[in-house]
Amino acid sequence: MPKLAICIASYKSDQFLKELLADLEKQTFKDFKTYIVKEVDNCGKAKNQAVEKALKDKPNYIQMIDADDRVEPTFLEEGVRRLEKGNVDWVICWGNLFGDRKGYIHSTIPELNDLTRHNRNLHSWVMAKRKVFEKCSFPPLEAGVDWSLWLQIFKHGFKGAVVEKELYRKRWHNKNVTLTKLVDRKAVLKSAGLKDKIDLKSELPDPPYEDGC
Repeated sequence: MPKLAICIASYKSDQFLKELLADLEKQTFKDFKTYIVKEVDNCGKAKNQAVEKALKDKPNYIQMIDADDRVEPTFLEEGVRRLEKGNVDWVICWGNLFGDRKGYIHSTIPELNDLTRHNRNLHSWVMAKRKVFEKCSFPPLEAGVDWSLWLQIFKHGFKGAVVEKELYRKRWHNKNVTLTKLVDRKAVLKSAGLKDKIDLKSELPDPPYEDGC
């Protein structure tokens, strides 16, 4: 049984996946197993399939990573260290952008009501205890699957922390799903079991990616 499971959904991303796997080989934390689901064209379904495979091995922690992104050598070590320090169920680190856009990504922890309005604070590369993924999952939506997962995490009262180090490298494409597919906020809230929050004033889910670093 690995201490950490890494779950990756890869759809037409093989050229980038090789780079990510090379980064994982260089990790200072070694007690992990990687679970990859390829060529499932729905992001939520693909991520769920990877998580379901991982849960069968009962790891202590699960780390989500997008197939076209990259990570620094201490990425896993820092996340596991923070979880083992105690008092939290999930952790996320800061990151930066590369590719068609440059910048930094400094995550913060919002209140639930703010998170129902937009997802500007949290991102796709969460590391969490197994019990979080036993309770929460990704919906089969066209966009907003990570937002739904975060809403479920907050709804169930799981506590988290931010590692304030830029250890995750987010590849930005000019055809990024955030830009090309409209996020249906009502569908996201319903998928998270929070349809009672639909009447709250909404804001566009524009990620807090700042130019420069």
